[in-house]
Amino acid sequence: MEQIKEISEIIEIECFAHGAMCVAVSGRCFMSQMTSEKSANRGECHQNCRRSYTITDSSGNELQIENSRVMSAKDLCTLHLIEDMKKAGIFSYKIEGSGRDPRYVDVVTRAYRKALDNELTKDELAKGVVELEQVFNRQFSTGFYLGKPTEDDISTAENNEATEIKLFIGKVFNYYQKISVAEIKLNENIKIGDQLVVIGKKTGLKRIFIESMQVHNKDVKAASKGDSVGIKISDIRKNDEVYIVKVKEKKNKTGQYNC
Repeated sequence: MEQIKEISEIIEIECFAHGAMCVAVSGRCFMSQMTSEKSANRGECHQNCRRSYTITDSSGNELQIENSRVMSAKDLCTLHLIEDMKKAGIFSYKIEGSGRDPRYVDVVTRAYRKALDNELTKDELAKGVVELEQVFNRQFSTGFYLGKPTEDDISTAENNEATEIKLFIGKVFNYYQKISVAEIKLNENIKIGDQLVVIGKKTGLKRIFIESMQVHNKDVKAASKGDSVGIKISDIRKNDEVYIVKVKEKKNKTGQYNC
């Protein structure tokens, strides 16, 4: 942070604020090129560093290591450092989101936009971090901002450590503009109080909690897979995709999440 402050007094600085970090100097890792002829410097990285590894000695013996993901860096998260970053003179804040879905973009940009526009309290920042944990992440690190990374900045996550998951429940079969009601043919069961996310090319992303719904023009508290359900949602479109957001339960004995 001190080095950034010195440089920002001379030129405008853009810094990464959030997202996946390369274990090498970004764009200069040749593992993907060597193993699959896909150049990281051309945006084609196969992310060899995210894989698990075993170490084999010269006689062929495999050595067990505690964390087999020895090159997989945790994701960068600087939300709680934003005020220090502002004081350091950072001009532009960059979010890494390659291949991430619209919900990731929505949650992360909202959190950082709020923190950049306002001086948030510790409680507000802590709440923001909890929201960031809801979408894709490999656990969080402060990268180089507070000093050189250590072994604690290497992820133990197998893939996605998000505390929430979204499941596809169907497309908008019809949308009745005058009454702002979407008709959805369900692939999953839903109920009053569930959080839905609607995603479309022109719609962008809409989030709602179900307050009421109808099946065959009758109010219901729950609807089942196969039902055509009417839900009041404003400003969406026919053929938009609809997802339900569920909280992940703790990992079971097999290391997998229950939902």
